Amino acid sequence: MPACQTRAGGRPEKHDRRNIVDAIRYLVDNGCKWRALPADFPPWQTTYGFFRRWIRAGVVNHIRDQLGRAIRLRAGRCPNPVTAIIDSQPVRAAATVTGSSRSYDAAKKVQERKRHLVVDTKGLMLGVMVTPAGQPDRDAARELLARLRMLHPQLTLVWGDSAYTGTLVEWARRFLRLTLKIVTKLPGQTGFKVLARRWIVERSIGWMMNARRNVIDYERLPRHSEAHLTWASITLMTRRLTRKNAQPWSRASAYRCLPPDSERSVNPGPRSPATQQDHSCGSQAPSHALARFGIVAIVAVRPSSSRPCAMSASILAATAASPPSPSVWPPLSLVRWRMTVRCSGRVAGPAG
Repeated sequence: MPACQTRAGGRPEKHDRRNIVDAIRYLVDNGCKWRALPADFPPWQTTYGFFRRWIRAGVVNHIRDQLGRAIRLRAGRCPNPVTAIIDSQPVRAAATVTGSSRSYDAAKKVQERKRHLVVDTKGLMLGVMVTPAGQPDRDAARELLARLRMLHPQLTLVWGDSAYTGTLVEWARRFLRLTLKIVTKLPGQTGFKVLARRWIVERSIGWMMNARRNVIDYERLPRHSEAHLTWASITLMTRRLTRKNAQPWSRASAYRCLPPDSERSVNPGPRSPATQQDHSCGSQAPSHALARFGIVAIVAVRPSSSRPCAMSASILAATAASPPSPSVWPPLSLVRWRMTVRCSGRVAGPAG
C-alpha cells in the first residue's frame, strides 16, 4: 500500500501503479531489456524496484491465484481445483545466468535451466519452479508438490508423464496424501501424439512461450524467472476474463451437467447414504470473491501499445495492497471442499 494511504502518512508516489504494471507486462511480452523500456513508462529503476518488492511480498502469486479463482467461478467450477497436471520444460540459459543456477543438459549438450509447471484442468497456472537442467524431474517435483500442497490443500490428484515414476508416487501418497497418476505413451506410438491430460499442461507451456522474455532465460535469480512466467500467465488470465463473448457466471451453471471424463478425478469409492447429497460450492460471485481479497477491478493494457484497449480495468487494486493476512484467507472447510453433483439420480466424483 502506498505510504500516503497509511495511517502514518507519507509522500505521494510520483508514478501511478497502473503504469508500473503496464511497464512490467510490456517487458515480459516484448522481451526487451529493463534499460530499454520506452520513455512512455516510468523509469526502469522504479519499475524494476516494484518488480522485486512485489516478488518478495508474494503479490504477483496472489494476483495469479485470485484471477484463476475468478475464471473458474465464471465457468461454474469450484474456485479451488482438486486435480492438477505437472510437466517440465528445458530452456536455454543466457550468458547472464549464474553457473550455480544452471547445469549441463546431456541430451541437448548445452547449459540450460528447467521449468516445472503445475496447472489445473483449465490450463491455469497453480505453481512454477525453475531449477538447473541437470536436476531430475522427480527430485524437483518433490519440492514443487510440497509447495503446492501447502498452498492448495484441497488437491487430491496430480497427473504427470513417465519422468515422475518410481519412488515419487509412493512418497506423494504417504507424505502429501496426493494420488500421482502417470500418463504413458500409447502402445506402438511413434512421433508426436496428443495424450490425454498431458496436452493441457503442454498447451499452457506454449502459451507462456508466446511472451518473448520467456523464450530464453536471462535472469540471474530463478525467482525472477518464475515471476516472468507468472506475469505471462496473468496477462492470459486477464484477457480471458475480459473476453467479449465470455458467458456470465451463474450458480446454476455448476449443476447443469457432469464434468467431462478427461477432467474427472479417480472414482472416490462408495459413499454412505449420509454423504450422498448435493453440496454447493459455497462461494460468492467473482466480483464479491475478489472484493473480499481487496481486488476491486481487473484490467490490463495491451502490452504492445500504450493506448488502453478493450481490457480497461486494472489489476492495480491487487498490487496496491500487500497479500491478505491469514485471518482473511478462505476457511479450511472451504479449502478442503469436495464437490458432488447430482445428475440423473447419481452422484459425480470431485470435479477438477
